[in-house]
Amino acid sequence: ESHFDRFRPVVRQRWREEPGPGAGIWYDLGSHLVDQAITLFGLPEALTARCLPLRDGSKTTDYFHVLLHYQGFEVILHASSFSAAPNSRFRLEGSQGSFIKYGLDPQEGQLKNGMRPAQSEYGVEDHEQYGSLYNETAVERVETEAGCYQRYYQSVVNAINSGDRNPVSPSEAVEVLKILELAEKSSQQGQTLSVCEAD
Repeated sequence: ESHFDRFRPVVRQRWREEPGPGAGIWYDLGSHLVDQAITLFGLPEALTARCLPLRDGSKTTDYFHVLLHYQGFEVILHASSFSAAPNSRFRLEGSQGSFIKYGLDPQEGQLKNGMRPAQSEYGVEDHEQYGSLYNETAVERVETEAGCYQRYYQSVVNAINSGDRNPVSPSEAVEVLKILELAEKSSQQGQTLSVCEAD
């Protein structure tokens, strides 16, 4: 499971909350969750989605719950605008145990608070937010690797200026868009849709 839950119960006047192509949190936040899932597991065989406007006056998707169906396992992508309580960011369950992680990547908040990427504590998460790996007999805290937005943007600069490899290939971007569009279709039709048949 990958969640991006927030407490934003009131619709605000801004571009992402106005109807139109690419509006709503499914395209805004969901694109990142889809990209993570495809990077980790590849394209799913099928998906089932609910992408809905639930807030009073909402004109765009502000809630989604998307199931990606793989051979032998399921991936859940979820976001709500009504989550006032802490919720897990990542949850992984398997035959050896479970991993649960709370909290969002700290980089955006650090930048908003004036921290610069050159500072040593930039991208470093508070230890209270570290994930926990559970098995039948023990719990182990797992330190979060420091984030580094600037590495991605430097790769984009190098691709433009020097012809280096683009950090996101056009085919990878198309795969994410394919899942985004198919999930909206699944939600509208109330059906599970095959990913391979959507080509």
